[in-house]
Amino acid sequence: MTRTPATLAIAFLLVIAGVSPAQDRKPEINPDRIVPLDPTKAPEPETPAPILLGRRIAALKQAAEQVNTVVIVSDPDSYLAAISAWRPNKRFPVLIDDGSPSSREAIARFVRGYQPKSVVRWTAPVKPDAPKPIVGPDGFAKVDLTKYAAAVQAAWSVEKPSIDQTALLDAWRAGGHVPPGVVVTSSGDAAWAGGLALAAAYGQPTLFVPAAAGNIDWQMSPSEADTLEKSIESGCALMKWRWNALSDEIEAVTISLNCAERIAKTNNEFLALSDRIGRPGTGLEIKERWAWAGHIFGTASETVYMAMCSLFMSPRSAWIFDGYPDSVPWSNYDGTKTQEIIKPSGITVELLDKPNGSAQAWRVRASRVVDAGLIFVNTKGNQDFFDFEPGQCKPGDVPMLNVPAALHLVHSWSLLFPSKRDLLGGRWRERGVFAYAGSVHEPFLHAFVPTPNAAGRFLTGAPFGASMRVDGMHMWKIAILADPLYSFTPGMKRGSDALPLEGAEPVGANLRELLTSDKFEEGINLMTLLGRDQDIAKLATALLDSKPDKITSGVARACILPCIRAGKCELVARLYPSLSQDAAKDGIMRDALWLTTYPALEHPADDAVLNLLKANIRPDQVERDAKTLGAAWRAKFGAAAASQLFKDLQGRFTDKSQRDGLEKASTDNTPWGR
Repeated sequence: MTRTPATLAIAFLLVIAGVSPAQDRKPEINPDRIVPLDPTKAPEPETPAPILLGRRIAALKQAAEQVNTVVIVSDPDSYLAAISAWRPNKRFPVLIDDGSPSSREAIARFVRGYQPKSVVRWTAPVKPDAPKPIVGPDGFAKVDLTKYAAAVQAAWSVEKPSIDQTALLDAWRAGGHVPPGVVVTSSGDAAWAGGLALAAAYGQPTLFVPAAAGNIDWQMSPSEADTLEKSIESGCALMKWRWNALSDEIEAVTISLNCAERIAKTNNEFLALSDRIGRPGTGLEIKERWAWAGHIFGTASETVYMAMCSLFMSPRSAWIFDGYPDSVPWSNYDGTKTQEIIKPSGITVELLDKPNGSAQAWRVRASRVVDAGLIFVNTKGNQDFFDFEPGQCKPGDVPMLNVPAALHLVHSWSLLFPSKRDLLGGRWRERGVFAYAGSVHEPFLHAFVPTPNAAGRFLTGAPFGASMRVDGMHMWKIAILADPLYSFTPGMKRGSDALPLEGAEPVGANLRELLTSDKFEEGINLMTLLGRDQDIAKLATALLDSKPDKITSGVARACILPCIRAGKCELVARLYPSLSQDAAKDGIMRDALWLTTYPALEHPADDAVLNLLKANIRPDQVERDAKTLGAAWRAKFGAAAASQLFKDLQGRFTDKSQRDGLEKASTDNTPWGR
């Protein structure tokens, strides 16, 4: 056939991805391989496609023993080499420390959730004449395709890897492995790192596309979304596995790209890219589906966190907050019914439902850390607020999370701008959510799977990408920011084998030396990585009581979040004055202060706490913070003093919207907590 430039571009793309255009012929399929739990039996016709896929993922996970060690790396070559040490029957978590506080917090959160026997740092050996590895985010900005291909193939014990990955695909076919999906990424996009882990763990081909313009908060046109879908379909069509219908073989697409999640429709209306990919054809009215898609994005450290949580985490507890009324249709999403669905799984459940579904109940509960790997929340509102029965909360009211969590949020607009921390979706992701089902626009209630159903589907084994989607619905506005294959797989095996990486150094080996030499900040950071929050709280108390001069800004900052997780929330207000001016303005630190002091404002609060809050009004929610503080100030000092408080605040803020918010707050005499 005559090849147009577009055809040649796709052909080149697929060669890089490990698929040769010469394979463009009718694939030879063994139908008995669709459900590898029992390859001698064909699946029952009545078994739903999501359950079939979930069984396949469970089989893949349970076939691999986990080395009970978390490995931390800091450069791309070490990351690639660590993934190369995986084998089909043996794996271990690998996380990236890029030097940022957020990556350190993510690693610590993973460690608390995973509870490994040991945590180590590892750097791949470097030849004397080789260039020094680039440590930090810049090193992960792009990847050498040869190294990427070699890592995936090594993880599947392919002895003679090839750049086009044909050896890998041949090995899969020979061994009876059927890829459950494909990974779509770009060699010039830092999200390749998360995609690599999911490709290597599940045995998925990688399709490389050009790096996208913009980022997750941008929007793409329908034609751009169609082009991406066509590229994926072309790649799948050249493989020897069935892909173009549900219940066949390739059932998922992981979009591991820093591209827009929103597709612009008309009249400032948006659809979700992760609900468009996996649907055949063009346009915006497609109803059919051949695969479930999920979207992971961010820095290399963030995407690897999302991938490792998906691969190695299984929730032990759930948190349900239902802010809906008892009337239909809201009652279809009932939190109490959801609790009853979850209980048989063995997962412990914390439930707040009517009459404890108010904003005040939320804020009181959010003053303490939430220790749940599975979260279901029903609210109403927009991207910058969420309403309950009664009352309203703001993004800063999202609680701190102790462990990585998957979130089903029945709420409008929360993922309009997923990376912006001043909006709801960004706050949840900052807190540690690694799998998120939410909306990019006003979806209407029926677009969400009713909360009890979503819980039941997921805990029955259907992957997250399918569990959280209404069956048979046309393309719409619910985004899945997650590995679509993330599944509930309890009891994954952990072995006693040694880590297959020479030279790994235990984290904390020098901890005693650091603490005895008063290097408290460095020591506390190591203790955080090891999940030793209770010990950090004890150390913080001892320093505050007997060595306050040792509480530097760095020490205070390192202690604040661990103290919250340890249940010593009262220490936050004691540590906060030691923060430097810049550290005190940090958004996470200010959230920690406001979250933990909220319950104390019901009573005449301590003067020092009130003045701390006055100095740390959050710029992204000035009106709400000022209203909360004003009520407490009025109760403690009287109306005249409250009036002076608002005058003082007006002098600090120059933005018109902030000043308007202060004006509204100053005339609002609603009692505390309402």
